[in-house]
This record gives sequence, structure tokens and C-alpha cells, in this order.
Amino acid sequence: KSPFMATFLLFFMNEIELGDPSFRSLKLVELLQSLDESNPHRFRIGKSLVDLAESSIQPLIESYPKASPGNQSYIIQLLDWCSRKTTNKNLLDNIGSFFAEVLESPSPPLRKQVYESHFLKNPHISEETKERLAQILVNQLEDFRGYQINLHMEEVFENLGKESLSYLEEVLETTMDEEMRRDATYYIGSAGLALEDKEKIESLFAKLFEKLNLPYMDRETLSSTLARLCSSPFLPKERVDQFLEWLLKKWKEEDNEYFYFKALTILNGSPHVNEEKQKVILQIFLDAFHSPPPEDELVQMASETEEGKVFIEDEEESEYFTRLIPGAIYGLQEWACSPHVSMEIGKEIINALITRLQKIQKWELLLGPYNEARIVEALGKICLQPRLPAKEKERILNVLKPHAHRMYLVRYLIQIFEKYGEEESLGVVAAEIAYYLYKRKKEIDRLSHDERGQVYRLWGAIGSV
Repeated sequence: KSPFMATFLLFFMNEIELGDPSFRSLKLVELLQSLDESNPHRFRIGKSLVDLAESSIQPLIESYPKASPGNQSYIIQLLDWCSRKTTNKNLLDNIGSFFAEVLESPSPPLRKQVYESHFLKNPHISEETKERLAQILVNQLEDFRGYQINLHMEEVFENLGKESLSYLEEVLETTMDEEMRRDATYYIGSAGLALEDKEKIESLFAKLFEKLNLPYMDRETLSSTLARLCSSPFLPKERVDQFLEWLLKKWKEEDNEYFYFKALTILNGSPHVNEEKQKVILQIFLDAFHSPPPEDELVQMASETEEGKVFIEDEEESEYFTRLIPGAIYGLQEWACSPHVSMEIGKEIINALITRLQKIQKWELLLGPYNEARIVEALGKICLQPRLPAKEKERILNVLKPHAHRMYLVRYLIQIFEKYGEEESLGVVAAEIAYYLYKRKKEIDRLSHDERGQVYRLWGAIGSV
């Protein structure tokens, strides 16, 4: 009857796999329910239940109604982990039915846990379960407007695929709510990528393309959705050419230069955009990237230091600094990282980014600190690309050295040296970055515990070069 003894015996039985797994799972769930939410043994019990996986699923579901709010949240988490360790359709359907009930519950925190679960991206869910979940999720689109949950739900709707398309299209056609219409438009791009039938995806694309000139449609979102569908290998090339022609025509006609940046960026994922058209798109981004800021804005926002150096204040007040330049940097970054782009184009992008960064470092160019950080991050991400020659990686790293202590770059440097540490040509620049960090040790010592840990991990990665 002692909770301590029961815990010890169950852990021991589980460790040596003594007794029927169903019995052990049932007893572990009962023990979990009996413990206070602050009891440290809960997490060890949870690990044991996930190890047992298939035999734990039904007891966990059945224990949910009587569980405390804290344990209900933990049960959802455990079921999500258990679902990753089985392909059993019946068990996955059971979890799906249970999660559907949670999604229809009045508790926002518990619904949020299901929204964020890996289960919704599980490719082994049956079509019936996908359809039920899709219907519920489409009715809750307004809950997915944060940046991180938005990225996650893109993958969810791509997994739910055709089962969610009809519900999303219904919202698109019938809702009077502009935000709901925009959300439905956005996720149709994800769900449509799951279509593997040429006629179906072409039909979907044609319907959406016809809506581009409708006044009530959010053209920026719709053009991004069409660009995403262009990455499908099942969409005919003629449709991609048709959309790109429309996009480039609108680009020339309209003054809002950054309006179609997102669609032009997403097109890097299309295998149907030939090199000639790629160069046209690249030139759009380069022209924007090299464009000078409006003189009146720069005068209002520039301040001078005691050393006579000028820097930008309140750059968030200007669309040039917050939309045009960031959009151009992101577009160049994504095109440089695309497997569909030639190395020639990739090097041209790298040259442009490096040249601008060097001018910023010499105080010859004012783009604001946020955009300087964006260029550094872009070069860090490009440097991670496997097809990039070692000499190009070395060139980029030499330019990034003065930024090596910045946490937004540290995470990329760790990956670069862990991934490409065996490339001999990186040895010298790796040593120089390590020495640069050593010289800033006092500054590093003032970082948070987690940030210092990242810098130490970088030193370790450099040590393996």
C-alpha cells in the first residue's frame, strides 16, 4: 500500500520486463493518478509508459476523465509520444478519436497541446481519422495565428492533405470574415501539396488562379499559396509559367515592391522555374537589396556618435528597413539554399550579401542593426548547404568572424563545424574564430547560463576540426 514501494516494484518489474505489458501499463497509469502533480516520480512513470507504448495507450485514454488538470495535460503529452512508437491503425485511431474530443472541449490550454502535438503530422493516421480532425481544425483556424504554431500547422495540413481540402475550400467560398478567408487560403497551399493526382492539383490551382483579381481576396496570401503549389512535381509546368508571368507583370505595374516578395521567394522550391526565369527573379531581389533608403527617412532616422559615425534609430518606423530590405535578404537567402538553383546564381547571391555586409562593417552603408543581423544569419544558413564548395564556406566564415559572439550566429557556426569539421580548408578560419571568442571571454562570461553553454559547444565543435 506504500506509494514508494509500489513505485519501486513497478519500476523494477518494468526494468526486467516481468509480467504482462498490459498489466504493467495499467498499474503504472493507476500509480500516476495517485501521485501529486509535483511528485518527481511522475516523469519516470511517464518514461516507462512511453517505453511500453502500445499497451499504455488505452489505459491512458480511459484514465483521462478522472485525472487532475495537470495530469490531463501530461496524459495528452504521453499519448503523443506513444503514437510515435506505433503504426497500429486501430491504436492510432483511438488516439485520434480521443484528441478530437479534446479539440472539441472548452479548455484552450488542452486544445493547444493537441494543436502542437506531433500526432497531427503522423503519416500513419487513417483517412477517416484525418477527415474528422480536419473538420474540427478548420473550424478553429483563428487559433493558429502565432508564428510558431503557424509553421507547425502548415505541416499538419499537408499531412491531413485532401481530407482537409474540401473544408478549407468551403471556408474560402462562404466566410465573410477576412481573416478566416486569409487563413483558409494560406493552408490550402499546404493541403494541396499532398495531392498526387495531376488533374486534381491542376484543377485546384486553376480555381485559385481565377481568384487573383477578385477584390475581396488577400492577393499577397493567395499568390504565396499558388507559389507553394508550384513546388508540386504533379503540377504541369505550363501552370507555373502562367503564374510566374502574372507575378512578374504585377511586379512591374504596382509600386508596392515588397508585396509579392513572399511568392517570389517560395518559388525557389519549384522544379519548373528555368534558369532564365531564376535570373529574372534574382535581379528583382538584388535591385531591392541594393536600393538606397528614401533620403527623407534617412535624415529623420540617422544619429551621429561622438566618433562621427552615423547609425540608424527607430528603423522599425520605416517600411524600407522593415519590409523591403528584410524581404530582399530572405529571398536571396532562400534562393541561394535552393537545390533547384545553379551554383553560379548561388555565388552571385553570396557575393552580394558579403559586399553589403563589408560596407556595413566599414560604416559605408546604413541598413540598421536588424538588417545587419539578417545578412549575417543568411550567410550562416547558406554556409550550411552541403553542395557549397569548401572554399566558399571558408570565404563566408572569414567575413562572419567579427560576429562570431552573436548568439544568432553561434547556432549556425556550431552546425557548420559539427557538420563540416573534416574539411581541411576550414582549419585556419576555425582557429581564428576560437581565438576571437577567447578575446571576448569577459563578455561571454556575462551571458546567461544557456548562452554560455552554446558558446562552449561552439568551442568544442571547433576543437574537432
